[in-house]
Amino acid sequence: MELVLFGWRCEHDDMPVGCIKGPPKVHMLSQQDILEGRNLSVTCKATPGNPSLTTFYWTKVDIQGFRQNGATLHIPNIQRNSSGTYRCTAENSYNPPVVNTLFQQDIIEGRDLSVNCTATPGNPSSTAFYWTKVDNSGFRQNGPTLQLLNIQRNSSRTYICIAENMYSNGNKGTDNQSMVVNVIYQPAIENRQLQIVNESETVILTRNISGNPVSNVSWFNKTELLKTETSVTTTSFFIERPTCSDTQNFTLVASNGVGSNATAVVELIVNYGTNISYRFHDKGENELHAAHISNLQPLVTYWFVVSAKNSYGSSPSEITRCKTVQEKASSKTGMVVGSVGGALVLITIVLILGIVHRRFTCICKIALENKDRNMYDALTSTENANQYEDILKKDLKDDKFVTQNTEEYANTSFME
Repeated sequence: MELVLFGWRCEHDDMPVGCIKGPPKVHMLSQQDILEGRNLSVTCKATPGNPSLTTFYWTKVDIQGFRQNGATLHIPNIQRNSSGTYRCTAENSYNPPVVNTLFQQDIIEGRDLSVNCTATPGNPSSTAFYWTKVDNSGFRQNGPTLQLLNIQRNSSRTYICIAENMYSNGNKGTDNQSMVVNVIYQPAIENRQLQIVNESETVILTRNISGNPVSNVSWFNKTELLKTETSVTTTSFFIERPTCSDTQNFTLVASNGVGSNATAVVELIVNYGTNISYRFHDKGENELHAAHISNLQPLVTYWFVVSAKNSYGSSPSEITRCKTVQEKASSKTGMVVGSVGGALVLITIVLILGIVHRRFTCICKIALENKDRNMYDALTSTENANQYEDILKKDLKDDKFVTQNTEEYANTSFME
């Protein structure tokens, strides 16, 4: 096996970029005779040029793709087909480091991310590292290791590792590699108010699903599976001709293999009954406004809601819920809300006028009448329900609704 001396030269009239005055001079190498199966190790030396920083690499004359970086040629367990001419090359030109390939990082939200960047040194070999972020010019982490503690979903971005070496002439050699950070997190279902439709109107129940990766979803009616979808960010359930029996709470479940499944109740009310509206005359700020509602039924829950509007917008109140109780046939005494013949419920509203919206409270009161008919016990005021602006009447005894035409409203209620 023949080892050939090779020195890189600078010509005075046609000097390569980075070569200053003189190249290094490689010392003489002698032929290496070695037994097959043994390990070969030969170190190449050179007298430094100007600049004095020197890099070495080895090539093989008859194999174009062969290259070993560094001053020492290593060939372990050498075989007969390794015989040939090897060339040691010494250079004192400047060259940048070469950053090694980086791979995408998938990490669960809330965990700590640590990624180390490495590079093949250039000339000079001293290398500085730092990290940047593609869409954030203010982001910089010095050093070869990127650390993101308690990582959140908004940290999903492309990060860049940059390696630099400083040349003695004041210039820099640089190289970089990009890396995608993908933060994965469990699904969440959009929260919406209950949906109210009239009977026979097409119903579209829609929810947006967040999560990474995208989620698989299932719709249930109690334990009955109604529909499944895979890899979605929005899901919808259709009912073409709903009836009052479709008034119920559906269950929506979303899963993406990260953390716990997300579950939401999707409420639907199918209106087979009355829309009752009352319009109030605006008496001004902090004034009482009242509406009288007659013909309330026993064993019925009523919801009352007030909406105020001005030229800047509108605002609804929270819904106040009141329920009548069982009729007592022996009752011949005082008249209370709930009597079929015309007992009244007095809705007292305090409108507090604002520049943009009106804010108000809604108070249920009981009005008494004195008529010759059977009486019912008083309504009892209970918790608030979700907000919406139609009056619906639903008799709990037979699940039927009663229809009544009325005029446009400023206060609304519904019952079930």
